[in-house]
Amino acid sequence: MVAVLVLGAGGYIGSAVAKEFARKGYKTYGLTRKADKASALAVDGVIPIVGDLGQPEGWKKQAQEALIWVNAAIDYADPKPAQTAFAELSAIAAAAPGKHVILQTSGAWAFGNNPLPAPAHNEFSPYANQGLAWRFDIDNGYLNNKNWRGVVVIPPSIYGGSSSLIGHGLLSQVVNGTEFKLASFDDGNQYVPLVHIDDLADAYVKAAESDYHGRLVVSEGNYVYRNIIEAAFATEGKKGTIHAAPPAKGDFGGFGVSLNLRLDNTVARTKLGWYPRHHFVRSLPSTLAAYKAHAAAKKA
Repeated sequence: MVAVLVLGAGGYIGSAVAKEFARKGYKTYGLTRKADKASALAVDGVIPIVGDLGQPEGWKKQAQEALIWVNAAIDYADPKPAQTAFAELSAIAAAAPGKHVILQTSGAWAFGNNPLPAPAHNEFSPYANQGLAWRFDIDNGYLNNKNWRGVVVIPPSIYGGSSSLIGHGLLSQVVNGTEFKLASFDDGNQYVPLVHIDDLADAYVKAAESDYHGRLVVSEGNYVYRNIIEAAFATEGKKGTIHAAPPAKGDFGGFGVSLNLRLDNTVARTKLGWYPRHHFVRSLPSTLAAYKAHAAAKKA
C-alpha cells in the first residue's frame, strides 16, 4: 500500500485532501497541530500526527515512508516553518531521487490581475504587496527540484464544507441580512474563479496518480462576483443591496476576491481527466443549507 503524508491536514484544504486519499485506499498520514483535528481525521481513516510543520522530527519517519507528499500547510506570518519543511523533504528526496511526488498548495490570488497564473508576481498580487513574495520561492523550489516530481496546485476561491472563505465572507452576509459589502475595484464586476472543496481534493489524487509535472489550475469556472451574490440572495428569497468598495489595507481576503481573475482548467482536464462535479450556482441551495447547519451547530 502506497503511503501519503499530508502536511497541514487539520486545515480546510488539507483535511479534505487527506480524507480523499484515505477514501481511495492510500495509507494516509495527516499532520495537524490540534488534537481535536486529529480525532476528526482518524474517524475518516487518516492516521493523525499531532505536530508542527516547522518541527520535522515529529513527522520525518512518516515522510520517509511515504512516496506521495502533500503540503497544504501555510503560516502567512512566518515563512520559517514552510522553509524548514522544504529543506527536510529535499534531504529525504536527495537520498532516494526519483521516487517521490510532491503536491504543493499555492493559490490563484498570488498572481494578481492575470488572466492565467504566471510564474512571476506583479503589483496587483496580494502576495507581492503584503510581504508574502517568499511564497513564490517556496512554490518554485517544489516545482524545480529534480529529485521529485513536483506539482504546484493552484486553487481559486473554494466553497463547500464549513470553513471556506466563500462560506464566511459571502454566505454569512446573505444569510444574516440584506446588505452585502463587496470588496471590488470594479463595482463587483470582477471575475471570481471557484471550485468545490471535494472537486479540488479529487484533483490532488488525480495529480498524484498521473505523470504530470508543473503548475496545475483547478477551477470549475469563472463567475462575475456581483452575479453570484445576486443568485445567493435569490436562493434565499431576498432582494439584497450590494455595496462595492475597494478592500481595506491589510484585508488579504478582500484583496484576493477583488482581483479580476479568469482561470483556464484545460491542463487539469486534458492531463488528468479531471472534471468538476459541482457548479456553484446550481449548488447554492445545498451550500446555503450546509452553511446554516454548521452555523447553528457552532452556537449550540
